[in-house]
Amino acid sequence: DEAARCTELWLKEDRIKAMNRLHAFKPA
Repeated sequence: DEAARCTELWLKEDRIKAMNRLHAFKPA
């Protein structure tokens, strides 16, 4: 179903953004 796939993509993108934010806090 189109809406479900769209939501899945959105959630995945959101998780990636959250992970990137977490990594940004960690010292390189």
